[in-house]
Formats: sequence, structure tokens, C-alpha cells
Amino acid sequence: MRNLARKLLGFGVFCLLAAPAAASTMSIWFKDGKKVEYDTTQINLINFYESGSSARETETPVFTDNFRRLEPAWETYGVVGGNFQAFAKVEPGRLTVRVPGGNSWGKTGLMSREPFLTIEDSPVRVQVELDERETTGVCVAFSAVRDLDIWREQNVWMTWVKGSETEGSAWFGNTQNGGEQAGEFKTGPVAPRTITVTLQPGKAELTLAGGKKVSQAISWLKTGTPVYFTVFSHPAREYAAVTTVVRSIKVFK
Repeated sequence: MRNLARKLLGFGVFCLLAAPAAASTMSIWFKDGKKVEYDTTQINLINFYESGSSARETETPVFTDNFRRLEPAWETYGVVGGNFQAFAKVEPGRLTVRVPGGNSWGKTGLMSREPFLTIEDSPVRVQVELDERETTGVCVAFSAVRDLDIWREQNVWMTWVKGSETEGSAWFGNTQNGGEQAGEFKTGPVAPRTITVTLQPGKAELTLAGGKKVSQAISWLKTGTPVYFTVFSHPAREYAAVTTVVRSIKVFK
């Protein structure tokens, strides 16, 4: 157990720990010699994150929205079965969207009223922090065109959905250009704590909490291009229910 704990803490993984039927104890030894023990029957979820991610978290963002209220910079919307007034609310510290089943794709969320950022020669990072315990599906997307249904525009599009109790999946790329799609990849069944999309001329990169990175060439990303941003609910399947809880949105340069 000692070697296992060191391996997990050293490399950084994201996992769901299922409690065993019989009582057992997990022991962790720290480098200073301190030891802690836990009854694993009382543990529901353990998150491990790469140690390198902490350095970025100490950076000062150029923009932060912690959802203390609904800022005028955002436009609320619901399309393709979505309805902000019916399914969403902004409460202290979170944007919560709960779309019941039977509402097509139920796209409900926020879009920047004006361009959210401009593509620069140096990378710009947009980080969306989720409540990973509640979120079952989310989309983060960017486009040079102001369109509430951003899927039909040239875009940078990222979705994460919980497909089952044992598996999730993510998709990354430009929905309108088959040659600019990194495509789908599997994840664990729990939403990533943070989703970070880095934009720069000709390229977009997706980073999920835990270290998963995917890069894709995107031709419309050119220096000086103004970009709109949107975040909204996205179910695993059409007409399925979905919950999206966003805790914060940050921009780093």
C-alpha cells in the first residue's frame, strides 16, 4: 500500500474508488514521515491531480467569473430543446443547469455578448471549473461568429459526457471541418474538475484535470480574430437528462 500511494501521488491520476464489501484501511506515508490512515468503506471519491498543475493555479488570471451573480457580459440562452429560464439558475458560487429528459439536446447556458478574447501571437488559456460530482455533461466552445447554436459555425468545440456508471467520453475539434477533428476519447465516469482550452494561431489544445491533453490544428484561428465563448449543458444522448454545474471561468495569458 505504501508503494501504491507513492506511485499515485507521484504521477497524478484521476480515479473512482469503489468501497470494498469488507472493512479495510488505507495508509499513506508522507515524505516528512507522517502517516495517515482512512477507513476505505467511508470513501466515495478520491481525486489525484498532476503536481505540475499547481504552478498554473498560482498564476493571476486576466479575467475571473466566480458566479456571485449573473454578470452583464453574459447572454443566457437555450436552443435545440434548451431553456435557461426553466432549467438554469445562477446562485452564489455556481451556474447550475438541470435539463430533464425529453428535451432534444437541451443546450442551455451562457454566451459572451461581445467577443470574449482575441487570438494573439502568444497562447490564451480559458479554464472552466466544474463541480465534478454533479456534472454529467458539458460543452465548451469558441467561434468567430456570434451564434447561440455555435455547433453550426466554424468553431473549437469540446464536450464531456458521462456515458455510464463506469465510463465517460470527451470530443474535441471543429464540428464543421472533418479535417480538423481530434475526435472522441474515453475518460473515467466522473467529470474533470477543470477543462482548459488553449487558443493560439492555427492551433487549439484541450487539457483535462488529471493531465490528459489533446491538440488539434484549427485553420480559422488567426492572429487578430475576435472570438466568442460559450458554455452549456450537453447530454450523452439526444433526449437524455443532463446536469451541468460551473463554478468559475478564468482566462490566462
